[in-house]
Amino acid sequence: MAAETQYTANTGTTQITAANTSLTGSGTLNTNIWMLVRGGSNGTLVKSITIKATGTTAEGMVRFFLFDGTNTRLVHEVGVLANTPSATNPAFEYTLNCNMSLKANFEIRVTTQIANTFNIISDSVDWNYFTPSVRQESTNFTANTGTAVINVANTTLTGGTLNTNIWSAFTAGSSTTFRGARIDSLIIKAQGTTTMGMIRIYIFDTTNYRLFKEIPVPAIVQTGTEKAYQYKLDMGGFSLKAGWEIRVSTEKAETFSIVVEGNDWRYPANPAITNYTPASNTAVTTEEILHALQVPAGLFSTGNLMEVYSSLTFTNSANIKTYKIYINTSNSLTGATAIANYRPTVNTVDNISRLYPVINDTTLEAYGGTTASISNQYTANTGTSGNVTVPSLSAGFWVLISGQKTVAGETSTLRWSMVNKLF
Repeated sequence: MAAETQYTANTGTTQITAANTSLTGSGTLNTNIWMLVRGGSNGTLVKSITIKATGTTAEGMVRFFLFDGTNTRLVHEVGVLANTPSATNPAFEYTLNCNMSLKANFEIRVTTQIANTFNIISDSVDWNYFTPSVRQESTNFTANTGTAVINVANTTLTGGTLNTNIWSAFTAGSSTTFRGARIDSLIIKAQGTTTMGMIRIYIFDTTNYRLFKEIPVPAIVQTGTEKAYQYKLDMGGFSLKAGWEIRVSTEKAETFSIVVEGNDWRYPANPAITNYTPASNTAVTTEEILHALQVPAGLFSTGNLMEVYSSLTFTNSANIKTYKIYINTSNSLTGATAIANYRPTVNTVDNISRLYPVINDTTLEAYGGTTASISNQYTANTGTSGNVTVPSLSAGFWVLISGQKTVAGETSTLRWSMVNKLF
């Protein structure tokens, strides 16, 4: 995390009561399988989970699953001891130390083998970044939790056929957004009885398979009181190139959940986009784009203040020169939204300076001017302000600065321009 990381408590609580013997996560939500905690927008750090019985317990099992919105994967089992609480004997209790990064909108779900009552409580926090003070060298992480189920025998050490006898368990974020993925752990969890065999882990570089690790599987008979085989491979923050994958196969035709805990990383976008190359209108009197500044995705969000600044030179005359600022999804005036209009006449050097509060992802507030030469997007001089609907700011956009002359022979130059995130 970066120094500017901000945390918000996301304490998960639920109570489980009804018996569920499934190791696949089947069941009815809030009837015999319960949601404990859901991942926040950047991810959620689940530090620990506490199981606390509220009465007598029989020997059994509490199971934890990862739900990705479609699939449910068994992640961990905790054995429950037979116990009768009293004034001097506490009810069954167990704390599972996780330190697991949970991907946005993924859920941890939980069941009990025996119909005893347990309170399940997670110590977990969402994280975000304090955008006004995020330095460009700060590393920003986004949780990337990978999952797969493998179940077809594959004896080769050179790969296999995807989704037939080898499965993709994790894909590092795209290079268009991220610099790579840091992988902390890989969890192997059997969904039943196992015989001696092998789990094989490969690095897939989008073309080639490279055998990376082999994990021996012991023979274990799974029951309602005996946990199925489980192994957690500490990856030590292994750095995987953007777009590359971890793929996994099994020597024996036995079913295993694979869960990969990772975080994609990137660095904050430069808060200023500039162009210091002078651009002049041609001899024509039609409107022309002088500077086009491409703003990357994710730079602006609700609550920020956007500044657009341009330095101008032009012929000193009573003939109007018009400069406009637009926002568009492309480098084109077609379909662009005007957010400022400036009409200087008798000066030779001047500037356009505008501040735009970001109301939400598609709304800027544009301040109206008090004279006809400094006006808002509607070229009105009311001195008021109005909200302007613009393309999605979070998706990235273009700021276009145009110039237009009324007399072809005069000069009209945009010396330099800047789009800046003030906070």
